Amino acid sequence: MVGEIAWLILEAVLYPGLLFVVLMIIFTQWLYRKLSARIQYRRGPIHAGPFGILQPLADLIKLLSKEDVYNAYGLVKSPLIVISLAIGALVAITLTTPLATKPLSSPFDSVVVLYLLALTPFAIAYLAASNPNPYTMIGVARYLALLVAAEPPFVMSFLTPLIIASKYNGADYSIYATSEVSWRIWLENPLAMALATVASFIGLMA
Repeated sequence: MVGEIAWLILEAVLYPGLLFVVLMIIFTQWLYRKLSARIQYRRGPIHAGPFGILQPLADLIKLLSKEDVYNAYGLVKSPLIVISLAIGALVAITLTTPLATKPLSSPFDSVVVLYLLALTPFAIAYLAASNPNPYTMIGVARYLALLVAAEPPFVMSFLTPLIIASKYNGADYSIYATSEVSWRIWLENPLAMALATVASFIGLMA
């Protein structure tokens, strides 16, 4: 009993726990910024840690130190509810992957995951629209237009391994079942998976 509790605590803290998630966030943000800067031929900061890898942490500290400003027509409580739902959706999605200690799996759970994935970007748009002014409205309109362009290739890249795994390996459109045979999908359909990876990369970069 004590060993199980210690193992659960270790997983919660190290892998796939809080420390792993924080390190992956820092690394993926650094990689995303480096790639987008190379594509757009921009030179970013290189002094925040080795190779600028601590820049996302510096941005987070700067964001948390900013003062919240509300106008007379802005919403206060509903954005907190919406962002809580978005964070909860991301946590629920994690429970369907191998990162969870006890993953949840059922046929066609990918449909639920798709709906939960759609909640986060619209929550971001709602947060901006909840403090109305001309500049935020322009930003929200541009963000929603970008979603219309970027989400379809991302969704198609999400569906590609699900369809292949369900058709040939009996995954029943389950996220966890698909992840268990993902290596086989790459061996049997390398071209389709490579195109799906490129599509997901384009969708995320947009």
